[in-house]
Amino acid sequence: MNRVGRFLLLSLLAGICLAASLWLTQPALQASVTDASGHASQVSLPWSFEGQPDLREIHVHLHDRIGTNKSWHIIPDDRLLSVIVNGQVVPLNQFSGQQLSDWSNGVLIDLGHWLKNGDNDIVIQVENHGGQGGINMRPEISGIRMLPYFLGFLLLLSALQQIMPLSGGQRCIMLLGLVVLLAYWSITPWQLRTHDVGLDGGHFGYATWIADRLSLPRPTDGWTYYHPPLYYIISAALLRGADLFSISRPEALQIFSLSLWLVFLSASAASLRMCLRGKESWLLVATTALVLWPSGIIHSIRIGNDVPTYACSALAALCMLRWWKTRYLRALFGMAIWTALALACKTSSIALVATGCVLLGWKLVLPGRQGRLRAFGHTMVFAMGIVAGLTLGLAGNIYHYWRGEVSHWLIGNVGSLTDGLRVPANLKAFLPLDIPTFLVTPWINPWEDASGRGNFWNYLLRNSLSGEFSFNGKAQYLISMIWGIALLALSVLVVREVCRTLAQQAGASTAYRLRPILLLGFFWLASLIALRIQAPYACSNDFRYIVPILLPAIVLAVRAGHLARFLLLAIGLLSAYFFASL
Repeated sequence: MNRVGRFLLLSLLAGICLAASLWLTQPALQASVTDASGHASQVSLPWSFEGQPDLREIHVHLHDRIGTNKSWHIIPDDRLLSVIVNGQVVPLNQFSGQQLSDWSNGVLIDLGHWLKNGDNDIVIQVENHGGQGGINMRPEISGIRMLPYFLGFLLLLSALQQIMPLSGGQRCIMLLGLVVLLAYWSITPWQLRTHDVGLDGGHFGYATWIADRLSLPRPTDGWTYYHPPLYYIISAALLRGADLFSISRPEALQIFSLSLWLVFLSASAASLRMCLRGKESWLLVATTALVLWPSGIIHSIRIGNDVPTYACSALAALCMLRWWKTRYLRALFGMAIWTALALACKTSSIALVATGCVLLGWKLVLPGRQGRLRAFGHTMVFAMGIVAGLTLGLAGNIYHYWRGEVSHWLIGNVGSLTDGLRVPANLKAFLPLDIPTFLVTPWINPWEDASGRGNFWNYLLRNSLSGEFSFNGKAQYLISMIWGIALLALSVLVVREVCRTLAQQAGASTAYRLRPILLLGFFWLASLIALRIQAPYACSNDFRYIVPILLPAIVLAVRAGHLARFLLLAIGLLSAYFFASL
């Protein structure tokens, strides 16, 4: 069996293993609420509502099957009052008032004494203090129940290894990263540390709309519905499959996101191997930083079109490096296809288009008629991919913009962003870096000027570490402060390395080999600056848009000397402890 055959077989086995893991540990929950007139209506978990201070009650149907955990997180908003399982009251007096009001993690209750095999009825009562309230319920996944997931993802990594070979050391680092990612997923609800994901107009709502109605929504039907539909159509198909096997919908999409994140890591690690051949120790440091980068771990399980964009962008970058090295038409086709798919997921991947065009332009101006003809043919192939991708990514938005239904042809909801997120886009906002604020502020906040959000570079660097989120714990606070110092020093070293590389002769082998990496880094960064100027809101250059810069940044950093490599390794290893100790 050839490599493609082994890839397809291992991918199929990985899919079956992950689906079985979800079926065993993540049963679908059916929930309903009863209004004042006694009429019951179906709702989805997490259930959210608006209203005056009052008491709300939700009835949850759970089918307990082999492998289902008996311990469940019950997450209230604002306060959990009671839990009744099959008519029996579950005591809550072991929990403090603060725990019963923890809307992030909720309380962990062992329901094994009250659950029975088969169908179970659970009644949960919460107190709403006014405004938005809600309730969620999810099983605790840990210990031996994580093994089937680990096996499924191990099969997926083995499948990816068939088409994107890595060194032995890189494979060991990927396994370490997988352990950290699964540990983080096991303690992170799908709505925690994320943006615009909920059922009410968010990414999950977009996929749910398509799955339930078998039609595409209009951009005005929801906050995120202006995005290209490719990812959401695929997600909708997965949701229908989850319903078929009574699997929880959100967790199914989280596993899909984690699978795509492993594609991103594998493709990026293969690109590192191409850029750092003959430098095994450099390669291991670079791979450790890539796999364990803090904001990457946060991203890995988020529902939305960001992770598929990263996966397609990483595959496009890998094909770009292969084409630049070999000039094989097959690599060019891969670059064109993955660039098109990245655009069809999210139009922020336009940096790939700019990089590909510049590289092809370089070949067009080279001496020699035969070389120019070949480059012209390659350009036409890439152009067809760009046209297809831009059509899939922008046609809908342009059509609705032309009809006056959305305020912007690229960012459909920009006209609805609150002024509380607005940040300056003048020269002062870009120069210089506000070093004192950067060093003493461990977490960036898109709503607070005091956190340094007004300075583009402050926001970019701090956001690239822990996103827009804060974490509890003294260790997390200390590590975040160390990250800031390390990243600031790394940035200086990377700038020096860029200047040194550019100062080399145009024909130097190192400068020539790294040309795609330099261009990718430049255009990804330029796209962030352009977006900040065009849409001057804090969320316009948050951590969602920074991840693609990791590959070129790490390649340049690992070449910048012993200190830079030490700092990269420190950031990665501290990140592993940071998330493992949450």
